Amino acid sequence: MNDQQTETGLTAVGVPIKDTSGTPQAGLSIALSTARFDRDALPAWVGVLSAAAERAESALAN
Repeated sequence: MNDQQTETGLTAVGVPIKDTSGTPQAGLSIALSTARFDRDALPAWVGVLSAAAERAESALAN
């Protein structure tokens, strides 16, 4: 999570996309206005991103 560390007013959440050996090869993230970011929703955002990353990993493994 990047909470205004790069840009004031912007919060981003990301997860890695790993190869079959577990090495990160890419990333998947979302960014939104800090004013609209609800920290309580963080687990849900991470869940959505992680599920998408797992699908990408499966597709890349084939």
